[in-house]
Amino acid sequence: QDFAIFMFTCVVACLALLAGVLTALGPTHIKGALQTGSGNQDRRPLHWFDGLKMLDPEITPFLNLTMKIPKEKVSDPKYNLFEDEDRVAWDTLTEDLDASETVVSVADGTQFMAGMRILFPTGGNEVALVTSVSTNDLTVTRAQLGTTAVATALSGDPILILGNKVLEADTLPNIKTTVPVTKYNYCQIFREAYGYSNTNAATSKRGGPNDPERDRVIAMREFKKSIERAFRWGTRYLSGTERATGGFESLVTTNVFDVDGQLSRPDILRIVERTTRYGSPKKLWLCGREARLAFDALGFEHELVPSSQNWVGIDIERVKTSFGEFGLVTDHMNEVGYADRIHIVDTSKVAMAVLRGVEHLTNRQAPDYDGVKNEFMCEVGLYLDTEKAHGVVKGIVAND
Repeated sequence: QDFAIFMFTCVVACLALLAGVLTALGPTHIKGALQTGSGNQDRRPLHWFDGLKMLDPEITPFLNLTMKIPKEKVSDPKYNLFEDEDRVAWDTLTEDLDASETVVSVADGTQFMAGMRILFPTGGNEVALVTSVSTNDLTVTRAQLGTTAVATALSGDPILILGNKVLEADTLPNIKTTVPVTKYNYCQIFREAYGYSNTNAATSKRGGPNDPERDRVIAMREFKKSIERAFRWGTRYLSGTERATGGFESLVTTNVFDVDGQLSRPDILRIVERTTRYGSPKKLWLCGREARLAFDALGFEHELVPSSQNWVGIDIERVKTSFGEFGLVTDHMNEVGYADRIHIVDTSKVAMAVLRGVEHLTNRQAPDYDGVKNEFMCEVGLYLDTEKAHGVVKGIVAND
């Protein structure tokens, strides 16, 4: 009897073990209707969208702009241009002036010469005659053309240059001219390599293009972004065979506005007035995200000009003022440390200087390399003239 019980127990145990083995090796049995989450998930092919979805939006607006504008072909890595402007008509006093003084101190004596008439707008429009110039001190004869000597003019008050005193049958007046200023920049070499092994190229993959095509697309994007960063924030530099192109912020030095806080409507109008003094009355404003938040809070009326209807190729919000108009673009390159910036670009005064155009160079690998190495390469720089036609706004804090 005990033996029979023992044998029965062994049989039950063996059957349980066999059931476990069969369960592990065979199909899973379930009760009820199959659900998508039940059964062998490897049977589901799933769905993969074709194409490569890049997370970054288009963040090379300045480069796109210079590529659409006719390029400046150069024949040397260093390229020069001459910049000149009309003789100025205004200067300022650097010392107070009373009615008896005959020596007038000004900010820039190089603007004056003997024989010029000048006018003091403060206190009655007095006309004076310059008889000699010594550095920044003018010796003058006061109260000319029937005017009265001003009782008081203060340091910082304006002076208007009227022109030369000329009499009938007079001798030739003194000659006054300007000397052009040499501006220069460098072409920089840009290279972006990509590659893959032959094994990787032969392996089938889901999700759109194979790795060679995917890497080509990514390399081109990084290539463009490198040029964009150099054109915006690069520092002009030359040492031996190393050259770097000067970027927009390093070349624009006159119209630099440090808001150092919240932006106001008077700020905007003053900036427009200053930057439209030279060049075109139409500017492109590349606006960082923080700066854009501050600008939108001001409620300026604007007109949307889609990319298909403007030659810049970017959606633009056009804002009109009495001094001119500007196209506002949300600039994703101006981010993190530069999100407070607005780059004001006169599109008629910038271009890409090209020593060597963009080349797609293939088969850059050694003969025994089991794979492929390619690269994009060019040698270009930022060409910017009439520096006073552009501007940089910084230090903008959005009002939260």
